[in-house]
Order: sequence, then structure tokens, then C-alpha cells
Amino acid sequence: MRDARVLIVDDDPVNLRLMEAMLRREGFSVSKAINGAEALDCVQKEKPDLVLLDAIMPEMDGYSVLKRLRAIPRCTGLPVIMVTGLSMDEAGSLGREVRADAYMEKPVDRSAMLKTIRTLLNRNDQ
Repeated sequence: MRDARVLIVDDDPVNLRLMEAMLRREGFSVSKAINGAEALDCVQKEKPDLVLLDAIMPEMDGYSVLKRLRAIPRCTGLPVIMVTGLSMDEAGSLGREVRADAYMEKPVDRSAMLKTIRTLLNRNDQ
């Protein structure tokens, strides 16, 4: 699991760097995408084990990205954590429609994020 590949999708370069540093310190391989189109391309090329997906991005928001991912047969079980500045009530109702696996509010709590990532990766290993 330490070598698991995580794709981080966020339109804020600072958020990308912070999450990347946190995950690399924990032994994860990390790919990054700065928008929805780049994220979809990255998923096809790099086949991540888990995606951290910003909910609110210009052009294509995270919900649209996830809806497209879930339409790809090999991605139906890909764990996706929506990372959002929205309240959990707002994020949860939108995320249920597109089958997000988990939700994290910004600013992200490091230990909660790592616990959620490990739980989802372990679930897929079984």
C-alpha cells in the first residue's frame, strides 16, 4: 500500500504541493492534475489507485469529473475522495449522486486524510 499511486486534482498549486508533500512523506507515489480534463487524461494514462479530487474547479468541477470517471468501466471501483470547501451537507448530497467514496473539508486534517486513504486502499485490496 505504501507504493500506491495517488492522483491529486486541485486548481490551486499551493494545495497540490501541500498534499503532494504529505503523501510522499508517507511513501505514496503521487501524480498531479490542475483541472478536470488533465485529471481524466491522467487516470487513463497512469491508472492511479486512488484520486483526491477538488470539488470546486473552473471549467469542469470535481462532480463532473467523477461522473465521467464512473462511466469508464475500469474506474467504477476507483476510490475517490472529494476534497471541498463546501459544507459536508452540500458536498455529501452532490457527491452521492456521482458515487464519491469519501469527503474531506478544506483545510484537510492530515491524520484524517491519511486514515481515509488507507481505509479505501485496504478495501480495494480485499
